[in-house]
Amino acid sequence: MPAPTASTSVRDRIVLWLPVALCLAAIFTFAARPSPVTFGLHDEDKARHLIAFGTLAGFALRAVSGSWRVPECLAAGWALGLTLVCTVAVEAVQLHIPGRSCELADIVAGMAGAVLVVALLLWARHRIARPA
Repeated sequence: MPAPTASTSVRDRIVLWLPVALCLAAIFTFAARPSPVTFGLHDEDKARHLIAFGTLAGFALRAVSGSWRVPECLAAGWALGLTLVCTVAVEAVQLHIPGRSCELADIVAGMAGAVLVVALLLWARHRIARPA
């Protein structure tokens, strides 16, 4: 694991990683419920995965970029890797919860959201850094 940058204080690292921890707590809290919260939409389960893990990946990208001295593409890789591990972990937890199931499609939906958010954030950073 890359070392934190010399200029990143403990307080700064807490501020960077706290949203990741809170997002994970929310994801696992909702994933551990015997029946998911629904809003009556078609395929909303996949949309929830897309949004939840996209949000997690965005927070993770911000945390990795801000606390480690790594190139942007490596920070994106770490953020997506963390998100993949968490997506698989959520599905594994749901194997043991009555009324829930483990689905590859949920992992794919979660990672699609993660890739989309990371790509948009990287694009926005480059767009802001080099205005047209």
